Parts: sequence; structure tokens; C-alpha cells
Amino acid sequence: MKKRFVSTEYIVSNQVRHKFSLLLALFIFVSTLNADFFVQDELTKVFNVSPGEIINSSVVLYNPTDRAVNIRLYQGDYTQDAAGENISVRAGSLPRSNASWIRFQSNITLPPHQTLSLPFSINVPNQSDLNGSYWSDLFVEEATEITLSDPENIAINLRTAVQIINNITNTDRINLVIENIVCEVDLVSLTLRNNGNRWFQASVKIDVYNDNAELVGSFIAERNRVYPDFTRRVQIPVRLSYNTNYHAIIVADCGDGYIFGHQISFIID
Repeated sequence: MKKRFVSTEYIVSNQVRHKFSLLLALFIFVSTLNADFFVQDELTKVFNVSPGEIINSSVVLYNPTDRAVNIRLYQGDYTQDAAGENISVRAGSLPRSNASWIRFQSNITLPPHQTLSLPFSINVPNQSDLNGSYWSDLFVEEATEITLSDPENIAINLRTAVQIINNITNTDRINLVIENIVCEVDLVSLTLRNNGNRWFQASVKIDVYNDNAELVGSFIAERNRVYPDFTRRVQIPVRLSYNTNYHAIIVADCGDGYIFGHQISFIID
């Protein structure tokens, strides 16, 4: 099992800032909602593959209605903008896109009250320079044309993204950097930077101690998915006090034995 623990130490002093957010409530009365099928499957499919390998899999769809539903499938690449928001861009436009490897049927008809396994294949290029993780999204959407003939009706076609990730066997390199730490009385925020070549899901925990080496509390963030060359801002709710010396150990468990740590001392002014 691979294990890694990286530790550094520095002093953080932060002037607490009061944050205000504006909540905008938007009420839309929808009389027609075209979402007459469900993806009854995992929305993230991960395959460990080798160059030249062909993988066959499927996406399971279900139609609970009394009518046949026309379904269309198309691809996109998944990335983030500078603010960390998830966005979809043209398939094949990112360096680690596997969209061109995936073959699927672009249009199908889903009978009433039926479950259908929609097959797709992954044709991994036989290239020796492949390494780490490659990914893209397969979008599944009802192929119903939206019309606005009745201004009181709003028709919405909902789409579901199934992410397909390929990890090239025996080429993974996970390297996580914990940076940009900000400490407040009720929140510790930090950035996870993936400097490796493989995606991971990091479980982040911070153990906080006082000057007497007594544990003040252990605080845990939700698991965060980070892709190669991506960063992810993580917020950890805490319960701390002003003008108190603290010492903390931040641990990010990325799975598969990869564990990264960061040690800090700080006071909240």
C-alpha cells in the first residue's frame, strides 16, 4: 500500500471578516416538465484500463410514464472556471479528455414502463505516453422539442450527466498540495491543489489543539473530488474563539493509501 504524509508548519493570523450573502428566491410555476425518464445507474463510472484495451459497459435508463420517450445522447468535457464552478465545454477540447475514446448510440426510444441498458464502449488508444486519469461527460436528455405556444407553460428538458473516468493502470501519481488556509471562529477554508496526474476524492479533517496540547475538536469537511491540474476550495465548519492560540493538523485522505498532512499554528484576532 502506498502511503505519503507531507507536513509543513507556519503561523497564520487572520482578521475575521463578517460575510454577508444575498439570497434570491426565484419562484417559477411550471405546468409542463419534460423529465419523463431516469438514469438508474451510477453517475460516475470509473475504469482502470491499459493502452489498446476495449471496455464495454452500459447506462441503465428507466421510463416510468405511459408514453415512449425519445432520448438523445451527446458528450462534453468537464472543467472548472476560476471561481471553482463546474462547467461543460466542447467534447475533446481538454488535454485529458477521453471523449474521442467512447462509442455510443446517439438516439434511442425508451418504451413506456421499461428499463433499458444503453451500451457504450471505450476504445483506449494504444499509446505509450498515456498516463493518469482521463475523463468526459456523457449527457442523457429527452429529445422533445420545446415550444412556447402557450405563454403560461414553461417546458423544460432536463439532462443527466454520466461521467466516465479512465485511469491508466500503473501510471498514477497523486500529489496533493494544501494551501491558502484562512482561519476564522466558525470556518477554516483551504485550497486543495492536484499537482499529480490522477483524480481523487479527498476526505479532509482538521484536529485543533490548544497550548496545553488538549484537543479542542475534530472537524470534517465533505469529500471533495479534485482532478489533475484542478484546485478545489474546501470549507470546514469549526467552533473556535477569538484571541486564543491554536495548533492544528490538517489531514487529507485521498484513498488508496495516499494521505497528506499540513500542520499550522494560528490565532484569530
